[in-house]
Amino acid sequence: MFSITPATLQEVEHFLETEWTIEDVKHYENTAWQNIPFIFKANSDDQIAGVILGKIQSGVVYIEDIIVGYSFRGKGIGKSLLQKVEIFGKENHAHKIWGYTGKDWDSVPFYTSLGYQIV
Repeated sequence: MFSITPATLQEVEHFLETEWTIEDVKHYENTAWQNIPFIFKANSDDQIAGVILGKIQSGVVYIEDIIVGYSFRGKGIGKSLLQKVEIFGKENHAHKIWGYTGKDWDSVPFYTSLGYQIV
């Protein structure tokens, strides 16, 4: 018999790492993926103009946040941040990039202009 109860990440972290490593090796031909966090910023003079952050997990780049300061938009900063993450992903053997946006947001044309698919 088992029960489902609330948990903290600290409680389950070892279990997740152990079990996902077994599955990664099974599915990806003996490649144990690492969890690699990243944060990149774009600077303009002494100001932060934009930030992208996320992680690479199981060979997938997960973009958790990307934002460009309002006064810096339309200058290629978002594109440059995404390109940096694409290169970082390739260097770390990622095979996919995943991010989130609203289906009616202004960012949709930005992503599609760079070849991303909205699903």
